[in-house]
Amino acid sequence: MKFLRLAVLVSAVFAACGVVAAQAQRGDSSPFATQDPLARELSRSDVFVGRTMRGSVDESALRSLTSGRPAERRLKIAVLNSLPESGRRYGTGARYTEALHGYLGLKQGILIIVTRRGVYAETDALSAGQLSAILRENARYIQENPVSGLRRTVEAIDARIGAGRSGAAAGITRSSVPARDGTSPLVVLFWLVVIGGGVVAVVVLIRGAATKKRAMLQARQPVERLRGEVVTGLSQADVYLDLLPDSPDAAAARQARHEAASLYEQAASIARSARTPEDYGRAQALLEQAKEQADLCNSHVDRATGGTGFAVAVEGTDYRATPGIGDPAKSSRAAPVIGSLRAEDIPEAERGACFFCSRPARISDLTPVTVALNGQRRKVLACEEDVRIVKEGYTPEVRTVEEEGQRVPWFGSRRYDPYRDYGRGDAQYAPGYGYGGSPFGGFMGGLLLGSLLTPSYAMPYPVYVNPTGQATADPASAAGANFHPDLDGAGSADFFGTGGGGYDFGAGGYDSGSGDFGGGEDFGGAADFGQGGIFGGAWGSDDSGSDFGGGDFGGGDFGGGDFGGGDFGG
Repeated sequence: MKFLRLAVLVSAVFAACGVVAAQAQRGDSSPFATQDPLARELSRSDVFVGRTMRGSVDESALRSLTSGRPAERRLKIAVLNSLPESGRRYGTGARYTEALHGYLGLKQGILIIVTRRGVYAETDALSAGQLSAILRENARYIQENPVSGLRRTVEAIDARIGAGRSGAAAGITRSSVPARDGTSPLVVLFWLVVIGGGVVAVVVLIRGAATKKRAMLQARQPVERLRGEVVTGLSQADVYLDLLPDSPDAAAARQARHEAASLYEQAASIARSARTPEDYGRAQALLEQAKEQADLCNSHVDRATGGTGFAVAVEGTDYRATPGIGDPAKSSRAAPVIGSLRAEDIPEAERGACFFCSRPARISDLTPVTVALNGQRRKVLACEEDVRIVKEGYTPEVRTVEEEGQRVPWFGSRRYDPYRDYGRGDAQYAPGYGYGGSPFGGFMGGLLLGSLLTPSYAMPYPVYVNPTGQATADPASAAGANFHPDLDGAGSADFFGTGGGGYDFGAGGYDSGSGDFGGGEDFGGAADFGQGGIFGGAWGSDDSGSDFGGGDFGGGDFGGGDFGGGDFGG
């Protein structure tokens, strides 16, 4: 099989050489000369930045990077939304880059093209494998900051070229076949045979690569689904794990979470280097086991909270409580009303209120308490009495008031002001978790469960603590992150790696693994020569606009749209 592949590649190389020789003999010009807009731009300048990229890429910094280099080591850089339509004939971005490099006559010089799809590079001074390794190492830096990432990439290429030259006087470079002044019928026949064989070989390779990519995409789909399910399950558990008081279920939940994370990382390691559908199959098997452990973890969390999904913990202490210890119907307590409290004596600038019982107090006298409920997590302010309730192993109850014929949390009523109404009337409380056996049963299981941590409007006084530790009356600013999973590579891109299941056999081009032309097909969808791709964020917000539209060249720098609305379209 290796011999066959080598033979095919050799045939393809001879075919390419034959085309070059034949064109030189006939005086033909490259198709780039009249059909490719990027070739025209790079013929005029060493740097080209597409219109939609100019707001996020410093073109002057790139020009500084390309200037002052030796003539034999010239550098050209293009940063654009996607490759031109005329490049589709080359099959992949890597082969397009190789052909453009040859047309520009760069030889030992360097050509780097960056699109939303990925990064491609070409130089005769390095092999395809050496370039691919450098691009893999630097792709994420280019994604985060195009200019600094490209600087790192160029420095790495220059260093690798320098190391190769110092290690061997002659070096290892790609060669070309010189054109001859004349030809003979035998030579013509020879080239016809070679070119014909090369064309057949390339077709076979392209079809084989497309088939493999479709198989890889199909094998990856269940892995990606399971990855999301495992991360969701563990993230849900992480809302609670550090808030659970010691119990057999809490210990079992933490153990199951540890095992699930370990299996997840094993699966991620395999997926990042997957080269065959069987590799994804092994990752899928590990993720299925990880999901079982994540489900088991959440099952133990549910039992540890008595089925309520409610837990509290006093900030900076080991005091934690859930209704899961003892009888849930008797596991909560309400702070008593202090009739002698003079709320009006508290300076307005220092006023706060207890999240649970609404007791007015100076903000400095209230204690942060972490509350988890229904998969949400917040830090709230609690009075001394409610903190004592948590320290004794109980969960604090929430004061309710009557609103339009039903009882709601005190902060759910716009007519209730704790600094005016705290000491009035007969105070009534309800468990925050809505246990079915409570006097408020269905009500607490519905309205309060959904509104306790996320009321629809700001409180009249600070009752929350925002992520920076400041007291706030605005629940939106206090939301922050509900959990902090400790999984490495939890994101899809990190889990599957930047290579996404293998590199093409092109000349140093980076491919994200979703098919050279997208859609899992040979020539359909958005990919190397269309929209979409691996890079976002630093690349601006215009995914569908034209790099070259509406400007310098009559309705668009390079024509009327990006393949019907894009970079170079016609």
